[in-house]
Amino acid sequence: MFYNLLNLPFTRLSMRGMLQQRLSALAPADSSIVPEKISAYRLRHPTQAIYRSRIASQLAMGQSREELGAKLASIPLHSINTEFLTFRVEIGQPSWLDFYLLDSSFADWLQQLPQRLCQLRQSPSSEFRENQDDLFVLQYVHARCCSLLRLGHREGVIQLIEPDYSESEWQIPWLDSEGKFQLVEPSERSLSLQFLTVADAMDSFSVANWRMLAADLAEAVLVFEQQCRIFGEIKRKNAKLSQARLGLIALSQLLLQVLLENKLGLSAFREL
Repeated sequence: MFYNLLNLPFTRLSMRGMLQQRLSALAPADSSIVPEKISAYRLRHPTQAIYRSRIASQLAMGQSREELGAKLASIPLHSINTEFLTFRVEIGQPSWLDFYLLDSSFADWLQQLPQRLCQLRQSPSSEFRENQDDLFVLQYVHARCCSLLRLGHREGVIQLIEPDYSESEWQIPWLDSEGKFQLVEPSERSLSLQFLTVADAMDSFSVANWRMLAADLAEAVLVFEQQCRIFGEIKRKNAKLSQARLGLIALSQLLLQVLLENKLGLSAFREL
């Protein structure tokens, strides 16, 4: 049963972080709980972006989940200039609330991911170097993404200023003419949800296994490219779908570049 809608101020890269910040408003004024300690994590659902919080048991305020849900929806939004992401809130088992990200909001998050990501980018790390022998596949996948973007530029599907997606004049059509999310194939959804996993880790104070995150992202890219065509007949019959699929490649390239250069201390090659 869906309880109500929750508008979440779009203020940072991490979906989990934004949700924790919002949920922290439920804590009493004298509480020592900080947003980073609020229970919130993404469920491993294959097609939907769903976050779960055990906020009811964590706060132990003697309020039911229904009361907490109503209170959460009634928290005033202080900024009228901030964009918002919308969730449907579901009353789950005795101690949790589930938050389902609407497709339209997921599209907004994806569209702004490059800009938000650039705020976290740093100069390539020189403090450490991972063993490059078993991580070459990550560099290969990054270079492959760059190659596909250049091909899309040459064929007029997209318009890039730089050889990669760091700068472009390209608005990705994540939604179709009816406002529905275009990317519905399992490998498309799996790759797009992988972006949330990486973003939540990047915009966090917790320690992450960057090697594993990069490997999972690279594998999702390879599976997607194998199962979903971008050019040829798809381009001729549905140009917007072709652009949206290239959008997945573009965001994969950006995330892999940050993971390689800033987290693993490796070069992000544009060509091999």
